[in-house]
Amino acid sequence: MIWDYRKITFITSLAVLAFVLPMQKGIDPVKRRESRANRILRTCTKTTYPPTCYNGEIPKTLSVGSLADSFEIVKLIREKDHTFLYCHDVAHLLGRAAVKKNRKEWRKTLADCQFGTCANGCLHGVVQEVVKEEIHAPLTGAARQSLTTICQGDSTWRPNIFEKSHCYMAMGSVFNYFTNANISASLLLCDEATTGGDGLAYARLCYDGVFDQIFRPKEREDANLVRGKAPIKEAVRGFCDQFTSESFGALKQSSCLNETWPLFRQEVSTPEGLEWFCSQGKDTEGADACYKVLFQRVAQNNNFDVSKIADFCRHISTSRQALCLGAAAINAMVTEKEYKIKVQDICNVLDNPRVSQECDSIIKQFMSATQEELFCASPAGRSRK
Repeated sequence: MIWDYRKITFITSLAVLAFVLPMQKGIDPVKRRESRANRILRTCTKTTYPPTCYNGEIPKTLSVGSLADSFEIVKLIREKDHTFLYCHDVAHLLGRAAVKKNRKEWRKTLADCQFGTCANGCLHGVVQEVVKEEIHAPLTGAARQSLTTICQGDSTWRPNIFEKSHCYMAMGSVFNYFTNANISASLLLCDEATTGGDGLAYARLCYDGVFDQIFRPKEREDANLVRGKAPIKEAVRGFCDQFTSESFGALKQSSCLNETWPLFRQEVSTPEGLEWFCSQGKDTEGADACYKVLFQRVAQNNNFDVSKIADFCRHISTSRQALCLGAAAINAMVTEKEYKIKVQDICNVLDNPRVSQECDSIIKQFMSATQEELFCASPAGRSRK
């Protein structure tokens, strides 16, 4: 009788599954994503700092859905929780998780990363996870060739200028793992990775990636890797000067100086402090790169509030106001596609025709042909014709 009971129970369970599973598959995917987003919101809004909670919960949705589904969930959560404007970190984690889910399809994952969303954190994550398994293997032959050419793309992934930029910066941080955070060795790998094709134009970004990880590690394993490598605030000049003797030394030194900004977070949060930081001991090219990087942060630091961005840029030297606005607008565009409609507002906010025109030009210089087509089709683009 016991066997009969178990048999009946087993058959009954199969019957229930046969009935329930088709019903689950038939659930409206939009409602399913909304349900998951609401569940995560209920969990995370009870915590001290919800964005950190989102970074833990959202990647779990990949186990039951696609990368596109997870990004839709990110979007739904951001619509309801306005403290979650900057989603680069969770996108980074989604990229890594997607590769772990199906490593053989990592090139397809790159293409699925939804360029223009969450400051391309997904692309960073994919690149870092792809090479992670090779870190402890000798970096020679085909492996070295594959690693140092990954950002050029292939028939499966054809990166535009922004995607290449983020890829090269991600590779800079990846190289630190191969060299055990030997900065000079990592910079040499950047040199090798940027010698072919149009790579040389991206050399600074690769250097930036090396130093960004030193001064701003994003994950626990990053922090463990670079522990003790960064100098104290008062010693950054001497620390960065050591790289001037290497090939492209001036470029590497200024990249190092620029990426020390986390040590001067309080200073660069004001217009006066930012200009002071970017003018300290840098050549013209290095100073320009510094302004571009930190002006882009103005947008996210002010929650993409146009009036606050305007107030910050208004107090920047007149000759740099257009760059301040243009870089902030670009950051809005690459952080989230929907922000493209605000580009016109940002460029025109100071009611200065010259600044507005220069701001327009700066944006176009940063955009690839594909992005320019997308921009021209947007409300902001159409309004400028």
